[in-house]
Amino acid sequence: MSGDICLLSDELINQIAAGEVIESPTSVVKELVENSLDADAKKIQIEISGAGLLLIRVSDDGRGMEEKNLKMALVRHATSKIKSLKDLHKVLTMGFRGEALASIASISKMKIESAFDNVGYSISNENPILERVSRKAGTQVEVRSLFYNVPVRKKFQKSLGALTAEIIKTVHSLALANPFVAFSLSVSDKKILDVKGDSSLDFKTAFTLRVKDVLGSSSLAGLHYVEDFEAPLKIQGFLGDVNFIKSNKKSQFLMVNQRTVYSHMVSEAIKEGYGTRIAENDYPVFILNLFIDSSFIDVNVHPQKKQIRFCEEDFIRDRLHKIVEKTFEKEAKVFISAPCFQKEANFSHVDSSFSFESFKEVELFSDQKVKNEIREIAIFNEYFLYEFLAYEEKKLMVVDLKAASSYLLFEDALKAIENKTEPQLQNFSFPIVFDLLKEEVVLLENNLKNLLLLGLEIRVVGEKTIAIDSASPYLISENMKNLVSSILEEIELFGKTEKQKAVFEKKLAQKICRFAKSRKKSYTMDEAKAILSRLDKNGKINFDPLGERIMIELAEDDLAKLFSNKRGEACRISKE
Repeated sequence: MSGDICLLSDELINQIAAGEVIESPTSVVKELVENSLDADAKKIQIEISGAGLLLIRVSDDGRGMEEKNLKMALVRHATSKIKSLKDLHKVLTMGFRGEALASIASISKMKIESAFDNVGYSISNENPILERVSRKAGTQVEVRSLFYNVPVRKKFQKSLGALTAEIIKTVHSLALANPFVAFSLSVSDKKILDVKGDSSLDFKTAFTLRVKDVLGSSSLAGLHYVEDFEAPLKIQGFLGDVNFIKSNKKSQFLMVNQRTVYSHMVSEAIKEGYGTRIAENDYPVFILNLFIDSSFIDVNVHPQKKQIRFCEEDFIRDRLHKIVEKTFEKEAKVFISAPCFQKEANFSHVDSSFSFESFKEVELFSDQKVKNEIREIAIFNEYFLYEFLAYEEKKLMVVDLKAASSYLLFEDALKAIENKTEPQLQNFSFPIVFDLLKEEVVLLENNLKNLLLLGLEIRVVGEKTIAIDSASPYLISENMKNLVSSILEEIELFGKTEKQKAVFEKKLAQKICRFAKSRKKSYTMDEAKAILSRLDKNGKINFDPLGERIMIELAEDDLAKLFSNKRGEACRISKE
């Protein structure tokens, strides 16, 4: 062995524990807010600056800690939540207050103020001696300089915009899970969320108001309220209709016994319930509360309790199937994604006199010796056919215009990012206006310049509303909202180091290319010629950024081989 075995210091043990529980500022916010909820708080205020790396402050009006408990708050393995192994499996609270506080305190500068019976005290990890403070009720935890003593962890955090968006979504989820509790969230002194709690309301009314306040009133138009009280599983919440679908799972909110969690099984079960009503790559919106006896669930499968495991998965899956099917049983049950051969053919010819009857007007592989002449034949949807004539070279060329335009878009995007120059955009007669989630708007605000370089000129015009004023011609589509959400999802995944940034820029450009190719687009002859002209300036390009072929060349011999191979295969089969 390389050295003697020794015991780790408490400081190092705390930092290792923090590595499991505290991934980012979002983890701190979640732990502190859940502690407030466990203390029966009716009003919770969250303040952050520097995406939570500089400051996180959570204040509540719940049960405070008396002097002896506050002394223990920063001690490792100290908690009021469990007393025995039996309690561990039945814990209904959100987290273990002492354990989380000790972990957070080991990687930050923390101060706690708390009052019990109108007597207030404060303590900090820099000065672990109790001091009297003027405070009547509740607790305030202040976390500053997160990761100051673990710079490696800080280095690999996401961008400030992505971290802020992550915190906003987490607070939104917690607010949705607790509709009777008032929440406020301020980001760098800017109020992001401010919702009131009213315990006199019934659950349906309170939850509907909370969804409206958090996700926006426009979202309610596409949501159906559902409830099923059959024991032992109680279901209450909203399901999005088939016209209110997303390209990702960001609008799926699951609360189990008022705990915000993620369950792959629940997500898949709900999607399966929609059956063929939605496309394979789309995801339904849902905001669901499941209430079930604690013996049916295991909340200890993840260090941060983000995920949950059900003991009777088949039973849960069946109930979710039924409630989705019952909600949408009167709606059309078949989603048809038309294959290529079912698309309406679109031919555009060199002139109006061109037809299949007069096909000989354009002779393929003629004996004329013309230097570098292109003779157009036709466009079939996104495929452009033309004859290329040169000395001793006669070929039929087939160009995938979508792949070609995707390559040009990719080049434009990377060039714009590299040179910090805006690409040529096409202005809309009227801006395209739509709503996003609040966390998406915050993320977008931090990336407006990057999006402009990538071909999207966007403005934030309201708390949750954006407007697209112009876009690259290659990006214009009937569903710009999906494109923006897809791009923001990619932005959220990446960090901020130079290497990560370079990879991100390429992946983002590729994502835009994939979107450009997914459009149901037919091309005119003028558009085809413009695309070919630009390709020609870039030299011979065979593949687009996604690795798919742009152009196929067929000489007369190639065509003969294709047909002769088919005849040979047919003869072989007939002989057998």
